[in-house]
Amino acid sequence: MMTDLKLFLSEKHIQDAVHYPSLDQSIYWKKNHSNDRRNKESLRYNNCLLRLPLYNSMTIDEADYIISSIFEYFNI
Repeated sequence: MMTDLKLFLSEKHIQDAVHYPSLDQSIYWKKNHSNDRRNKESLRYNNCLLRLPLYNSMTIDEADYIISSIFEYFNI
């Protein structure tokens, strides 16, 4: 579903980004900790958070467009 949503937002000219990887997937963690300290549950959520546009000069109309586009995708 995440790929479909990203494609939908792209077609609407809404930029998005996949959220940060979980800590135990970071280079620092892998370099300084053994595999037995990995949080296997975090992998389940690693690629399911999506960052939507948010910036201090965003207008109400821009925010409404993003919100209504998300509602449209989920048929709300």
